[in-house]
Amino acid sequence: ITTSIIINHPIIMAIGFRRPIGSPADVKELEYISALHQTDMKEVRSDGSIDDNDIQLFLLSRYGIDVSNEEIKSKVIRGLGGGSQLQGDKLDLMEVVSILMIPTLLKAAYTDGGDELPDGLVKPREGLIEYVLQMMLHDCTGSSEPKKLSKALIKRILQSYGETELAENDELVQEMGLAAAKTAQGGYYLNSRAFAQAL
Repeated sequence: ITTSIIINHPIIMAIGFRRPIGSPADVKELEYISALHQTDMKEVRSDGSIDDNDIQLFLLSRYGIDVSNEEIKSKVIRGLGGGSQLQGDKLDLMEVVSILMIPTLLKAAYTDGGDELPDGLVKPREGLIEYVLQMMLHDCTGSSEPKKLSKALIKRILQSYGETELAENDELVQEMGLAAAKTAQGGYYLNSRAFAQAL
């Protein structure tokens, strides 16, 4: 999706260009940020991934924190990103987004359950869990109505967002289904309550 923009300036003639909007624009911005953090100019990764060297140099340059590449691999990449053998020791774009979004969604799930956040924490937007779930279901199935919880639905969601490797991991899909099913009442449906529980 793009929008057309025309700039009129008394000195510069009118210039027109197209700017992507919506989620494609967000993905491109994240890829750009990732490219800025990459440190190997001979092999720039266009997929938006970040490796242990990038993180190690960023922490040292920005915060003066000197940690070894092995610590970054075990604590950041495998710890936060869950790096698999197939993708190697890097965080892909989806994992970077997850690291940024999961804390917000967890706070939303906590408050949607009726609990209060500790003082000093920024509260998430009301109804965020419902909003994200409806968007996800609509993107993957064409309808935002709650769907019957099944392995097929979970695989479809993962595949829709480019996570084919995860979708083929039957053990993971089973665990995700069980986590969401803990709150099921009167049938197993992926509704906002089940989604919050799964988070």
